[in-house]
Amino acid sequence: MRRQILRTFLGAVALGLASAAAPSHAADKPWAFELVKNVEPPAGPPGEAANPIDQFVRAKLHEQGLRPAGPAEPRVLIRRVTFDLTGLPPTPDEIGAFLADRSPDAFAKVVDRLLASPRYGERWGRHWLDVARYADTGGFEADHLYPNAWKYRDYVIRSFNADEPFDRFVREQVAGDELWPDDPDAIVATGLYCVGPTLPESAMVPNLLEYEWLTDAGDTTGAAFLGLTFGCARCHDHKYDPLTQKDYFGMQAAFAPSDRPYPEKVRLLQIKGLNGLLSDAPVPKELLDDPRCKIRLDKDVGLRLFHRGEPMPVHRLRRGELNKPAEEVAAAVPARLARGDPAPVLADRPANRRRAALAEWLASPDNPLTARVFVNRIWAWHFGRGIVGTPSDFGAQGERPTHPGLLDWLARDFIDHGWQLKRLHRLIVLSDTYRMASFGD
Repeated sequence: MRRQILRTFLGAVALGLASAAAPSHAADKPWAFELVKNVEPPAGPPGEAANPIDQFVRAKLHEQGLRPAGPAEPRVLIRRVTFDLTGLPPTPDEIGAFLADRSPDAFAKVVDRLLASPRYGERWGRHWLDVARYADTGGFEADHLYPNAWKYRDYVIRSFNADEPFDRFVREQVAGDELWPDDPDAIVATGLYCVGPTLPESAMVPNLLEYEWLTDAGDTTGAAFLGLTFGCARCHDHKYDPLTQKDYFGMQAAFAPSDRPYPEKVRLLQIKGLNGLLSDAPVPKELLDDPRCKIRLDKDVGLRLFHRGEPMPVHRLRRGELNKPAEEVAAAVPARLARGDPAPVLADRPANRRRAALAEWLASPDNPLTARVFVNRIWAWHFGRGIVGTPSDFGAQGERPTHPGLLDWLARDFIDHGWQLKRLHRLIVLSDTYRMASFGD
Protein backbone atom coordinates (compact mmCIF):
# COMPACT_ATOMS: atom_id res chain seq x y z
CA MET A 1 0.00 0.00 0.00
CA ARG A 2 2.82 2.39 0.96
CA ARG A 3 4.61 1.60 -2.28
CA GLN A 4 1.44 2.30 -4.29
CA ILE A 5 0.99 5.69 -2.56
CA LEU A 6 4.64 6.58 -3.25
CA ARG A 7 4.27 5.58 -6.91
CA THR A 8 1.13 7.73 -7.23
CA PHE A 9 2.86 10.69 -5.57
CA LEU A 10 5.94 10.46 -7.78
CA GLY A 11 3.72 10.17 -10.86
CA ALA A 12 1.82 13.30 -9.87
CA VAL A 13 5.10 15.18 -9.31
CA ALA A 14 6.38 14.08 -12.72
CA LEU A 15 3.12 15.13 -14.35
CA GLY A 16 3.33 18.52 -12.67
CA LEU A 17 6.91 19.03 -13.83
CA ALA A 18 5.95 18.04 -17.36
CA SER A 19 3.06 20.49 -17.31
CA ALA A 20 5.30 23.27 -16.05
CA ALA A 21 7.84 22.56 -18.77
CA ALA A 22 5.26 22.44 -21.55
CA PRO A 23 4.79 25.66 -23.54
CA SER A 24 1.65 27.59 -22.65
CA HIS A 25 -0.59 28.17 -25.65
CA ALA A 26 -2.30 31.01 -23.82
CA ALA A 27 0.97 32.96 -23.73
CA ASP A 28 1.78 32.32 -27.38
CA LYS A 29 1.03 34.77 -30.15
CA PRO A 30 -2.24 33.68 -31.82
CA TRP A 31 -0.80 32.58 -35.17
CA ALA A 32 -4.20 32.03 -36.78
CA PHE A 33 -5.20 35.67 -36.17
CA GLU A 34 -2.35 36.92 -38.36
CA LEU A 35 -2.85 37.49 -42.09
CA VAL A 36 -2.26 34.56 -44.43
CA LYS A 37 1.37 34.72 -45.53
CA ASN A 38 2.75 34.47 -49.04
CA VAL A 39 4.93 31.37 -48.79
CA GLU A 40 7.16 29.85 -51.45
CA PRO A 41 7.32 26.03 -51.61
CA PRO A 42 10.68 24.63 -50.43
CA ALA A 43 13.10 23.84 -53.23
CA GLY A 44 13.75 20.15 -53.83
CA PRO A 45 16.16 18.13 -55.96
CA PRO A 46 15.86 18.86 -59.70
CA GLY A 47 13.05 16.91 -61.34
CA GLU A 48 11.47 15.87 -58.03
CA ALA A 49 8.12 16.82 -56.47
CA ALA A 50 6.69 19.15 -59.10
CA ASN A 51 3.46 19.46 -57.07
CA PRO A 52 3.93 22.20 -54.40
CA ILE A 53 2.20 20.01 -51.81
CA ASP A 54 4.88 17.37 -52.30
CA GLN A 55 7.61 20.00 -51.95
CA PHE A 56 6.33 21.00 -48.50
CA VAL A 57 5.75 17.42 -47.33
CA ARG A 58 9.07 16.07 -48.58
CA ALA A 59 10.95 18.96 -47.01
CA LYS A 60 9.35 18.07 -43.66
CA LEU A 61 10.14 14.39 -44.11
CA HIS A 62 13.74 15.25 -44.94
CA GLU A 63 13.91 17.44 -41.84
CA GLN A 64 12.84 14.43 -39.75
CA GLY A 65 15.19 12.02 -41.50
CA LEU A 66 12.34 10.10 -43.13
CA ARG A 67 11.65 8.91 -46.67
CA PRO A 68 8.23 8.89 -48.33
CA ALA A 69 6.47 5.59 -48.94
CA GLY A 70 6.26 4.38 -52.51
CA PRO A 71 3.23 4.87 -54.77
CA ALA A 72 0.04 2.92 -54.14
CA GLU A 73 -0.90 0.15 -56.54
CA PRO A 74 -3.26 1.31 -59.34
CA ARG A 75 -6.13 -0.87 -58.12
CA VAL A 76 -5.77 0.56 -54.61
CA LEU A 77 -5.51 4.11 -55.93
CA ILE A 78 -8.70 4.06 -57.99
CA ARG A 79 -10.65 2.61 -55.06
CA ARG A 80 -9.21 5.25 -52.75
CA VAL A 81 -10.07 8.23 -54.93
CA THR A 82 -13.48 6.92 -55.98
CA PHE A 83 -14.59 6.36 -52.40
CA ASP A 84 -13.04 9.69 -51.44
CA LEU A 85 -14.72 11.85 -54.08
CA THR A 86 -18.08 10.08 -54.48
CA GLY A 87 -18.51 7.85 -51.42
CA LEU A 88 -19.01 4.82 -53.69
CA PRO A 89 -16.72 2.03 -54.89
CA PRO A 90 -15.53 1.96 -58.52
CA THR A 91 -17.31 -0.46 -60.82
CA PRO A 92 -15.40 -3.39 -62.34
CA ASP A 93 -15.54 -1.65 -65.74
CA GLU A 94 -14.07 1.56 -64.28
CA ILE A 95 -11.26 -0.39 -62.64
CA GLY A 96 -10.55 -2.29 -65.84
CA ALA A 97 -10.48 0.87 -67.95
CA PHE A 98 -8.05 2.57 -65.57
CA LEU A 99 -5.72 -0.44 -65.42
CA ALA A 100 -5.71 -0.66 -69.21
CA ASP A 101 -5.00 3.07 -69.72
CA ARG A 102 -1.22 3.50 -70.08
CA SER A 103 -1.30 7.24 -70.79
CA PRO A 104 0.53 9.56 -68.34
CA ASP A 105 -2.73 11.37 -67.50
CA ALA A 106 -4.77 8.21 -66.84
CA PHE A 107 -5.31 9.04 -63.16
CA ALA A 108 -6.08 12.70 -63.91
CA LYS A 109 -8.84 11.55 -66.27
CA VAL A 110 -10.34 9.43 -63.48
CA VAL A 111 -10.25 12.43 -61.13
CA ASP A 112 -11.97 14.67 -63.68
CA ARG A 113 -14.68 12.06 -64.27
CA LEU A 114 -15.35 11.76 -60.54
CA LEU A 115 -15.45 15.52 -59.97
CA ALA A 116 -18.02 15.81 -62.78
CA SER A 117 -20.25 13.12 -61.25
CA PRO A 118 -23.46 14.18 -59.41
CA ARG A 119 -22.33 11.82 -56.65
CA TYR A 120 -19.45 14.21 -55.91
CA GLY A 121 -21.81 16.92 -54.64
CA GLU A 122 -23.70 14.41 -52.51
CA ARG A 123 -20.50 13.13 -50.94
CA TRP A 124 -18.82 16.48 -50.29
CA GLY A 125 -22.02 18.34 -49.57
CA ARG A 126 -22.53 15.92 -46.70
CA HIS A 127 -19.20 16.97 -45.21
CA TRP A 128 -20.37 20.59 -45.16
CA LEU A 129 -23.78 19.63 -43.77
CA ASP A 130 -21.98 18.11 -40.78
CA VAL A 131 -20.21 21.44 -40.19
CA ALA A 132 -23.56 23.24 -40.58
CA ARG A 133 -25.14 20.97 -37.88
CA TYR A 134 -27.79 20.05 -40.44
CA ALA A 135 -30.79 17.99 -39.33
CA ASP A 136 -34.35 17.48 -40.52
CA THR A 137 -35.64 18.02 -36.97
CA GLY A 138 -35.08 20.46 -34.11
CA GLY A 139 -33.68 18.05 -31.54
CA PHE A 140 -34.40 17.94 -27.81
CA GLU A 141 -37.44 16.06 -26.51
CA ALA A 142 -39.99 17.42 -28.99
CA ASP A 143 -37.68 16.93 -31.99
CA HIS A 144 -40.15 18.70 -34.26
CA LEU A 145 -39.86 18.30 -38.02
CA TYR A 146 -38.42 20.94 -40.35
CA PRO A 147 -40.47 20.05 -43.45
CA ASN A 148 -38.40 22.32 -45.74
CA ALA A 149 -34.93 21.44 -44.47
CA TRP A 150 -34.28 19.39 -47.60
CA LYS A 151 -34.18 22.60 -49.64
CA TYR A 152 -31.05 23.75 -47.83
CA ARG A 153 -29.53 20.27 -48.16
CA ASP A 154 -30.16 20.23 -51.92
CA TYR A 155 -28.79 23.77 -52.26
CA VAL A 156 -25.51 22.62 -50.70
CA ILE A 157 -25.30 19.63 -53.06
CA ARG A 158 -25.99 21.84 -56.11
CA SER A 159 -23.36 24.34 -54.99
CA PHE A 160 -20.67 21.69 -54.68
CA ASN A 161 -21.55 20.09 -58.02
CA ALA A 162 -21.53 23.47 -59.76
CA ASP A 163 -18.13 24.29 -58.19
CA GLU A 164 -19.53 27.52 -56.84
CA PRO A 165 -16.68 29.71 -55.52
CA PHE A 166 -16.44 29.23 -51.78
CA ASP A 167 -16.47 32.97 -51.04
CA ARG A 168 -19.86 33.19 -52.81
CA PHE A 169 -21.00 30.07 -50.90
CA VAL A 170 -20.16 31.84 -47.63
CA ARG A 171 -21.90 35.07 -48.62
CA GLU A 172 -25.06 33.26 -49.72
CA GLN A 173 -25.46 31.38 -46.46
CA VAL A 174 -24.87 34.39 -44.22
CA ALA A 175 -26.77 36.99 -46.25
CA GLY A 176 -28.04 35.62 -49.56
CA ASP A 177 -31.41 37.34 -49.10
CA GLU A 178 -29.71 40.72 -48.64
CA LEU A 179 -27.09 40.39 -51.37
CA TRP A 180 -29.08 38.56 -54.08
CA PRO A 181 -32.78 39.00 -53.21
CA ASP A 182 -33.88 37.82 -56.68
CA ASP A 183 -31.88 34.56 -56.58
CA PRO A 184 -33.95 31.70 -55.09
CA ASP A 185 -30.83 29.67 -54.29
CA ALA A 186 -29.26 32.55 -52.39
CA ILE A 187 -32.39 32.89 -50.28
CA VAL A 188 -32.61 29.15 -49.54
CA ALA A 189 -28.93 29.27 -48.53
CA THR A 190 -29.82 31.26 -45.40
CA GLY A 191 -31.48 28.07 -44.20
CA LEU A 192 -28.08 27.45 -42.56
CA TYR A 193 -29.41 29.50 -39.66
CA CYS A 194 -32.81 27.77 -39.58
CA VAL A 195 -31.83 24.11 -39.19
CA GLY A 196 -30.29 24.45 -35.75
CA PRO A 197 -31.66 23.01 -32.51
CA THR A 198 -34.83 24.56 -31.04
CA LEU A 199 -36.33 24.02 -27.59
CA PRO A 200 -40.05 24.76 -28.16
CA GLU A 201 -40.74 25.56 -24.49
CA SER A 202 -38.37 28.54 -24.72
CA ALA A 203 -41.12 30.31 -26.67
CA MET A 204 -43.12 30.61 -23.43
CA VAL A 205 -40.45 32.80 -21.79
CA PRO A 206 -40.23 36.40 -23.07
CA ASN A 207 -37.26 36.89 -25.44
CA LEU A 208 -35.71 33.50 -24.59
CA LEU A 209 -36.45 31.86 -27.95
CA GLU A 210 -34.95 34.83 -29.78
CA TYR A 211 -31.87 34.88 -27.53
CA GLU A 212 -31.28 31.15 -28.08
CA TRP A 213 -31.50 31.66 -31.85
CA LEU A 214 -29.02 34.57 -31.77
CA THR A 215 -26.73 32.39 -29.66
CA ASP A 216 -26.89 29.55 -32.17
CA ALA A 217 -26.34 31.97 -35.09
CA GLY A 218 -23.24 33.50 -33.51
CA ASP A 219 -21.79 30.18 -32.37
CA THR A 220 -22.38 28.56 -35.77
CA THR A 221 -20.76 31.47 -37.63
CA GLY A 222 -17.72 31.38 -35.36
CA ALA A 223 -17.25 27.61 -35.56
CA ALA A 224 -18.13 26.93 -39.23
CA PHE A 225 -16.39 29.84 -40.95
CA LEU A 226 -13.77 31.02 -38.44
CA GLY A 227 -12.89 27.74 -36.75
CA LEU A 228 -13.07 29.29 -33.27
CA THR A 229 -14.73 28.26 -30.01
CA PHE A 230 -16.66 31.51 -30.17
CA GLY A 231 -19.27 30.35 -27.69
CA CYS A 232 -16.66 30.38 -24.90
CA ALA A 233 -16.97 34.19 -24.84
CA ARG A 234 -20.69 34.12 -24.08
CA CYS A 235 -20.47 34.26 -20.27
CA HIS A 236 -17.07 35.99 -19.93
CA ASP A 237 -14.12 37.06 -22.04
CA HIS A 238 -12.54 34.03 -23.71
CA LYS A 239 -10.01 32.45 -21.34
CA TYR A 240 -7.48 31.60 -24.05
CA ASP A 241 -8.23 33.48 -27.30
CA PRO A 242 -8.39 37.27 -27.85
CA LEU A 243 -12.20 37.31 -27.99
CA THR A 244 -14.23 39.39 -25.57
CA GLN A 245 -17.83 39.26 -24.44
CA LYS A 246 -18.35 42.44 -26.43
CA ASP A 247 -17.06 40.63 -29.54
CA TYR A 248 -19.47 37.78 -28.88
CA PHE A 249 -22.59 39.90 -28.52
CA GLY A 250 -21.41 42.16 -31.35
CA MET A 251 -21.64 39.11 -33.61
CA GLN A 252 -25.12 38.33 -32.26
CA ALA A 253 -26.17 41.92 -32.98
CA ALA A 254 -25.36 41.42 -36.67
CA PHE A 255 -28.24 38.91 -36.74
CA ALA A 256 -30.58 40.93 -34.48
CA PRO A 257 -32.47 42.64 -37.35
CA SER A 258 -33.31 39.16 -38.70
CA ASP A 259 -35.44 36.24 -37.63
CA ARG A 260 -36.13 32.68 -38.66
CA PRO A 261 -39.38 30.71 -39.05
CA TYR A 262 -40.51 27.93 -36.72
CA PRO A 263 -42.93 24.98 -36.74
CA GLU A 264 -46.54 25.50 -35.67
CA LYS A 265 -45.96 24.05 -32.19
CA VAL A 266 -43.44 26.76 -31.30
CA ARG A 267 -45.89 29.50 -32.28
CA LEU A 268 -48.69 27.94 -30.20
CA LEU A 269 -46.41 27.74 -27.17
CA GLN A 270 -45.54 31.42 -27.47
CA ILE A 271 -49.25 32.28 -27.59
CA LYS A 272 -49.75 30.21 -24.44
CA GLY A 273 -46.91 32.03 -22.71
CA LEU A 274 -48.32 35.43 -23.70
CA ASN A 275 -51.70 34.50 -22.27
CA GLY A 276 -50.61 32.70 -19.10
CA LEU A 277 -51.71 29.25 -20.28
CA LEU A 278 -50.03 26.01 -19.29
CA SER A 279 -47.94 24.28 -21.95
CA ASP A 280 -50.35 21.34 -22.21
CA ALA A 281 -53.50 23.49 -22.28
CA PRO A 282 -55.33 23.97 -25.58
CA VAL A 283 -55.25 27.41 -27.21
CA PRO A 284 -58.72 28.97 -27.46
CA LYS A 285 -59.76 29.71 -31.03
CA GLU A 286 -59.98 33.44 -30.38
CA LEU A 287 -56.29 33.53 -29.40
CA LEU A 288 -54.89 31.69 -32.41
CA ASP A 289 -54.21 34.98 -34.19
CA ASP A 290 -52.85 36.83 -31.15
CA PRO A 291 -51.16 39.90 -32.76
CA ARG A 292 -48.48 39.95 -30.06
CA CYS A 293 -47.04 36.70 -31.41
CA LYS A 294 -44.65 37.59 -34.22
CA ILE A 295 -43.47 34.06 -35.01
CA ARG A 296 -43.79 33.11 -38.68
CA LEU A 297 -44.21 29.51 -39.79
CA ASP A 298 -41.76 27.61 -41.97
CA LYS A 299 -44.67 26.08 -43.90
CA ASP A 300 -45.66 29.63 -44.96
CA VAL A 301 -42.35 31.39 -45.62
CA GLY A 302 -40.02 28.43 -46.20
CA LEU A 303 -36.75 27.71 -44.44
CA ARG A 304 -35.04 31.12 -44.81
CA LEU A 305 -34.13 34.23 -42.87
CA PHE A 306 -36.25 37.36 -43.05
CA HIS A 307 -36.11 40.80 -41.42
CA ARG A 308 -37.95 41.93 -38.31
CA GLY A 309 -39.96 45.11 -38.17
CA GLU A 310 -37.39 46.48 -35.70
CA PRO A 311 -33.97 45.02 -34.78
CA MET A 312 -33.85 43.35 -31.38
CA PRO A 313 -31.67 45.24 -28.90
CA VAL A 314 -28.65 43.14 -27.90
CA HIS A 315 -26.99 43.61 -24.52
CA ARG A 316 -23.86 42.14 -23.04
CA LEU A 317 -25.19 39.67 -20.48
CA ARG A 318 -23.50 39.13 -17.14
CA ARG A 319 -22.56 35.45 -16.98
CA GLY A 320 -24.48 35.04 -20.23
CA GLU A 321 -27.83 35.11 -18.42
CA LEU A 322 -30.76 36.76 -20.15
CA ASN A 323 -32.07 38.30 -16.92
CA LYS A 324 -28.75 40.06 -16.21
CA PRO A 325 -28.34 42.59 -19.03
CA ALA A 326 -25.48 45.10 -19.03
CA GLU A 327 -24.75 47.74 -21.69
CA GLU A 328 -26.23 47.54 -25.19
CA VAL A 329 -23.80 46.24 -27.83
CA ALA A 330 -23.55 47.39 -31.44
CA ALA A 331 -23.13 44.91 -34.29
CA ALA A 332 -19.41 44.51 -35.05
CA VAL A 333 -16.82 41.96 -36.12
CA PRO A 334 -14.35 40.69 -33.46
CA ALA A 335 -11.87 43.49 -32.80
CA ARG A 336 -8.75 41.29 -32.85
CA LEU A 337 -9.67 39.85 -36.24
CA ALA A 338 -10.56 43.15 -37.88
CA ARG A 339 -8.17 44.93 -40.17
CA GLY A 340 -7.92 48.56 -39.18
CA ASP A 341 -8.45 50.40 -35.92
CA PRO A 342 -11.10 50.59 -34.67
CA ALA A 343 -12.90 47.44 -35.76
CA PRO A 344 -15.58 47.91 -38.44
CA VAL A 345 -18.92 48.60 -36.75
CA LEU A 346 -21.64 46.78 -38.66
CA ALA A 347 -24.24 48.89 -36.89
CA ASP A 348 -23.31 51.76 -39.23
CA ARG A 349 -25.05 49.82 -42.01
CA PRO A 350 -28.83 49.84 -42.51
CA ALA A 351 -30.51 47.13 -40.47
CA ASN A 352 -31.36 45.12 -43.58
CA ARG A 353 -27.69 45.10 -44.69
CA ARG A 354 -25.84 44.13 -41.52
CA ARG A 355 -25.60 40.45 -42.36
CA ALA A 356 -24.42 41.46 -45.83
CA ALA A 357 -21.58 43.45 -44.27
CA LEU A 358 -20.71 40.50 -42.02
CA ALA A 359 -20.75 38.15 -45.02
CA GLU A 360 -18.43 40.43 -47.01
CA TRP A 361 -16.00 40.51 -44.10
CA LEU A 362 -16.09 36.73 -43.62
CA ALA A 363 -15.40 36.11 -47.33
CA SER A 364 -12.73 38.79 -47.67
CA PRO A 365 -9.19 37.71 -48.64
CA ASP A 366 -8.04 39.89 -45.73
CA ASN A 367 -9.86 37.70 -43.23
CA PRO A 368 -7.10 35.58 -41.69
CA LEU A 369 -9.26 32.58 -40.85
CA THR A 370 -11.93 31.75 -43.45
CA ALA A 371 -9.66 30.36 -46.19
CA ARG A 372 -7.27 28.71 -43.71
CA VAL A 373 -10.09 26.96 -41.89
CA PHE A 374 -11.75 25.69 -45.07
CA VAL A 375 -8.63 24.35 -46.81
CA ASN A 376 -7.73 22.61 -43.56
CA ARG A 377 -11.18 20.98 -43.49
CA ILE A 378 -10.70 19.80 -47.08
CA TRP A 379 -7.30 18.34 -46.17
CA ALA A 380 -8.80 16.56 -43.16
CA TRP A 381 -11.67 15.12 -45.21
CA HIS A 382 -9.15 13.74 -47.71
CA PHE A 383 -6.50 12.43 -45.30
CA GLY A 384 -8.46 11.78 -42.12
CA ARG A 385 -6.53 14.43 -40.18
CA GLY A 386 -6.05 18.12 -40.84
CA ILE A 387 -2.82 20.09 -41.02
CA VAL A 388 -4.39 21.62 -37.91
CA GLY A 389 -5.63 18.57 -36.03
CA THR A 390 -8.56 20.49 -34.49
CA PRO A 391 -10.49 21.75 -37.57
CA SER A 392 -13.03 23.74 -35.56
CA ASP A 393 -10.54 25.20 -33.06
CA PHE A 394 -7.78 27.37 -34.49
CA GLY A 395 -7.39 29.07 -31.11
CA ALA A 396 -4.78 28.66 -28.40
CA GLN A 397 -6.34 25.44 -27.07
CA GLY A 398 -6.36 23.85 -30.52
CA GLU A 399 -3.43 22.04 -32.10
CA ARG A 400 -0.72 23.91 -33.94
CA PRO A 401 -0.35 23.21 -37.69
CA THR A 402 2.13 20.48 -38.50
CA HIS A 403 3.03 22.29 -41.74
CA PRO A 404 2.23 26.01 -41.26
CA GLY A 405 3.88 26.96 -44.55
CA LEU A 406 1.78 24.43 -46.46
CA LEU A 407 -1.42 25.61 -44.76
CA ASP A 408 -0.78 29.23 -45.69
CA TRP A 409 0.32 28.30 -49.21
CA LEU A 410 -2.90 26.32 -49.74
CA ALA A 411 -5.04 29.15 -48.35
CA ARG A 412 -3.34 31.81 -50.49
CA ASP A 413 -3.45 29.61 -53.61
CA PHE A 414 -7.15 28.91 -52.95
CA ILE A 415 -7.91 32.64 -52.74
CA ASP A 416 -5.75 33.59 -55.74
CA HIS A 417 -7.51 31.02 -57.93
CA GLY A 418 -11.04 32.21 -57.24
CA TRP A 419 -11.86 30.02 -54.19
CA GLN A 420 -12.47 27.10 -56.61
CA LEU A 421 -12.94 23.88 -54.66
CA LYS A 422 -12.62 21.35 -57.51
CA ARG A 423 -9.26 22.85 -58.43
CA LEU A 424 -8.16 22.33 -54.81
CA HIS A 425 -9.32 18.70 -54.95
CA ARG A 426 -7.29 18.13 -58.11
CA LEU A 427 -4.22 19.69 -56.54
CA ILE A 428 -4.46 17.40 -53.52
CA VAL A 429 -5.42 14.08 -55.11
CA LEU A 430 -2.90 14.40 -57.98
CA SER A 431 -0.04 14.91 -55.54
CA ASP A 432 2.41 12.13 -54.77
CA THR A 433 1.53 12.66 -51.11
CA TYR A 434 -2.06 11.55 -51.74
CA ARG A 435 -1.03 8.71 -54.05
CA MET A 436 1.41 7.11 -51.60
CA ALA A 437 0.94 3.58 -50.41
CA SER A 438 -0.66 3.43 -46.98
CA PHE A 439 2.10 1.39 -45.35
CA GLY A 440 5.74 1.85 -44.47
CA ASP A 441 8.71 -0.45 -44.07
